[in-house]
Amino acid sequence: MNVREAERIAVREAAAAAGRTVAPAWPLSSFVAVNPLAGFENRRFEDALSHAAVLFRAPVLPTADDAADDEALDAALAEHARDHGDAQIRIGSRTIDATAIRRALLDGRLATPPALARERVAAFTWSETLGDWARTLGWGDVPMFVGERVARWLAAYLADGAAPWGMPYRERGFYSAWLALSRYERRGAHARRALPERADDLLVVSLQALGVPERLWAAYLARHLAQQPGWAGMVKRVADGRERNVDLVALLAIRVWYERCEIERCADRHGVVPRYSAVRDAVLVRTGTGGECADDEQLLSGLVAALAVDASELHALHPDDAAAALRIVRGFDATAQALVRLEARERIFEKTLLASLSTARRADASVPDAQFAFCIDARSEPFRRAIEQTGRGRYTTFGFAGFYGVPIRFRAFGDVCDAVQAPVLVKPVRTVIERPQPPQARRLRRTRALSRAMGAAVRSVAADGFAAFAAVEMLGPFAALRALLRTLVPERSGAAVTSAPLTVDRDGELGLPHEEQVLYAETALRMMGLTRSFAPLVFLCGHGGGTVNNAFAAALDCGACGGNRGLVNARVAAAILNREAVRLALQARGIAIPGETVFIGAEHDTTRDRLHVVVEDVHPALHAALVRAIADVERAGAAARTRRRATLPRSPFGADDPLERAGDWAQVRPEWGLARNAAFVCGPRELTRDADLDGRCFLHSYDPLADPDGVALEQILTAPLVVAQWINLQYFFASVDPVRWGSGDKMLQQPVGELGVVLGNGGDLRSGLPLQAVAVGDRPYHEPLRLLAVVAAPVARIDAIVARQRVLQRLFDNRWVRLIAVDPDDGRFRRYAGAGRWELIPAKEDACALPA
Repeated sequence: MNVREAERIAVREAAAAAGRTVAPAWPLSSFVAVNPLAGFENRRFEDALSHAAVLFRAPVLPTADDAADDEALDAALAEHARDHGDAQIRIGSRTIDATAIRRALLDGRLATPPALARERVAAFTWSETLGDWARTLGWGDVPMFVGERVARWLAAYLADGAAPWGMPYRERGFYSAWLALSRYERRGAHARRALPERADDLLVVSLQALGVPERLWAAYLARHLAQQPGWAGMVKRVADGRERNVDLVALLAIRVWYERCEIERCADRHGVVPRYSAVRDAVLVRTGTGGECADDEQLLSGLVAALAVDASELHALHPDDAAAALRIVRGFDATAQALVRLEARERIFEKTLLASLSTARRADASVPDAQFAFCIDARSEPFRRAIEQTGRGRYTTFGFAGFYGVPIRFRAFGDVCDAVQAPVLVKPVRTVIERPQPPQARRLRRTRALSRAMGAAVRSVAADGFAAFAAVEMLGPFAALRALLRTLVPERSGAAVTSAPLTVDRDGELGLPHEEQVLYAETALRMMGLTRSFAPLVFLCGHGGGTVNNAFAAALDCGACGGNRGLVNARVAAAILNREAVRLALQARGIAIPGETVFIGAEHDTTRDRLHVVVEDVHPALHAALVRAIADVERAGAAARTRRRATLPRSPFGADDPLERAGDWAQVRPEWGLARNAAFVCGPRELTRDADLDGRCFLHSYDPLADPDGVALEQILTAPLVVAQWINLQYFFASVDPVRWGSGDKMLQQPVGELGVVLGNGGDLRSGLPLQAVAVGDRPYHEPLRLLAVVAAPVARIDAIVARQRVLQRLFDNRWVRLIAVDPDDGRFRRYAGAGRWELIPAKEDACALPA
């Protein structure tokens, strides 16, 4: 069992390459959106989907529908022709272009032929494992067996603390612990032999024993991860963070070893040599390499009939024209057709959105009574519009990432652990501590200590099989009363938002050095375009969902705050901006905040459409304005709730009001979250103020005239836009297949500690969105569209940023995100066509320069 160092390097490189095909997964407690195909973003969108469909054995595009009109389909076909060519063929006296043939296939006048056998075999040879072939040969479901074994080990190892008994030998690392304990497994004990102490050695030995060629190691291992992407994604995230001593090499070593044992057992029983080439040949002999392939003559006859060409002219078709026609027909397969239909639907949305935007110049408005900054979250858009309409011009709103540019760790009073209040890819190093005043401290200490003790007791009792029976007898009456209250008055049983002052700790003011506070304050104000005309009251509004009994509660909170509620960040940002020393430093940098202006931290409850305001210190002269603003916001929230109520399906239990749904413990759909999101609009509020965007757009404030060097725009495009794209594609794929790309029906889910959920009693870890987040039964609610980015900036500025940022080249040039620029000078729209090329979109009649 001697493994050379070169082989170790090769297998680790293969495992790393395989790991790029799966997306990282975050636990339920800090659930954040991620593109399930993030590892394929270096490919064009259509190529990535074709590759992923074969690798993951899952649908990647919405099913065909008739939602697109002829104009949109023609535009989408023209786009397809630019990418794939629009060759012309001659049939008799007529000249037919490729677009006409593709349109005949789309309309159903010409049947789509099945895939060519050689294409299927090519995919077959690189993407199949021996476990896949064993299933094809009827030897049993080897991938399922392997997945169940590995899932049990990972659940025991990663869900540390969720079970009353810890996993033995856990301190040694995942592979070493498995090595010590797996000998006690019953099935597979006959294959037990001396195993190497290193995971990469076992992986090399197993691959070689199975006869997998080294050139196919990466593809073979990628298919292994694709058979268990949920657990693989969790391991990938943990390994990237250097946590818990586990990595993909260990996971793959154990998976391939289990596969090897099962293949050897099954092959011995069926008289087949358990090696890659032998098993593959057995499958090819059994299934055949041919398959259904439409006859060329039949295809050409069908084409002639579909295009209404005289059949008598078919005999005059030149061989070169016939070959070109066959290439066009076979090249425009079901996947290509679905992509064209997707493009058509996206163009319909694009046309509707652009028609609603206003690029007309407006005179500078007077200073408003109050300004409200909200997260760019699409759920904030209807609430912002309702506040503006209620205030009748007295209030203005802004959009900015919900952590307000302050990446921190937060320690609540009485806690020993910190919450990470920052985007998941950011590792904050500063800690803000909640330190209440003595009277409030005593009250908070008692209530929070009692709450923690009760929670620990319940978890301890639930984990003890004997104590659980006694606990039911003793606590039954209290549990019944609580259940009765949650059922009869759900609107009053939700969790309340509690908070205490944020004061100085040993590390300095708020735990943040003065220089960092000034940097955070300036960056936030410049990125949202709030550098002048400050109102007396400026509300910085974080957000969070309101729900009970919901494993995916964090999915309704602020992704920019690490899946936590955003009130902490809003309060810290407000405290920073209220500091006199920070304001003096900002004034030296060209941002003058009036002395009477006060910043107030608040939180938008997206489920209840209410604003929880935390007033630290407001001058008495502003009390009347503050009370009026809060009252107006409450009226705006009621209007937003009334509108949103109509979008939610009726509850069988009668809890239809959003206030009731938030506290209803039986509610599987307290709100729609970010379903139906479709666009990211980056520009001044005047661009969207008159538009009813129906909660479908992420709105990030941006003043193109105040950012001539593009620094703020570059930060917006490389951070908030990327996060919005993750959210968009997570909803996209979850709506295409809620089981494979999501987490299935909530009614069938079982939590695995804080890691995620499984469906039923086991299987792969499901880390995506539940069915109830994208559909009502079989009726879809989310419309899967790629994100449309509308950016108010000169194309030269955008081109310069894209040229510097590889991540934007991948997203825009590979068409994961569609991009439209709004020119600040003439108000014209231009569509990005890739590689620095732009197409002018016909101008609206009222188009002119954006407001100065």
